Amino acid sequence: MRHCIPSCLRLYKLWTLHAQLIPTPHDFLRLQKALNFPDHMAEVHGSLSIGRRHPPPKGETMQDDTPIIDIPEALNRAMGDVDFLKEMLEELHRSIPDFTARIQGALQSENAETLGSDAHQFKGAAANLGAKSIAHAALQLEQIGKSGSLEGAQEAFDRLEQTIEAFVRYLKQIDWTTIASI
Repeated sequence: MRHCIPSCLRLYKLWTLHAQLIPTPHDFLRLQKALNFPDHMAEVHGSLSIGRRHPPPKGETMQDDTPIIDIPEALNRAMGDVDFLKEMLEELHRSIPDFTARIQGALQSENAETLGSDAHQFKGAAANLGAKSIAHAALQLEQIGKSGSLEGAQEAFDRLEQTIEAFVRYLKQIDWTTIASI
């Protein structure tokens, strides 16, 4: 039965990331029962939920001390799978133009409701991967959109773009082999 661990863990990782959930032992037990996983899988989850430490590249935080990417949290959410985390962060990077185009379109059409909704989706995608600075900047846009007024929206969008630039620079600096060896 132990040969199923890698495939079970990958399925669990996909389930939690795509469902935008924070994996907890309770979530894992529900999935374990639903898929009839062996009991030793709960032990595997418990050992991976601790998270690893990684010295991030220089410039790890934004001006407000929000981490660009919280590597330990992101690794925890990826259940310690560095390759999977790298793949998901690269997917977030590829999806940024779509998110920003939709947000910018909402700004141009002066549609506060759409702005709030699109910023909320971007925030969730970033937060699930530990990209806290993007999530924080998108939250500001979400709150502006939900207020019904677009006052301060352009400034918040400009901050989001600066945050994205920092994210891209940071992502290029990450030494994935160092993270994997820890």
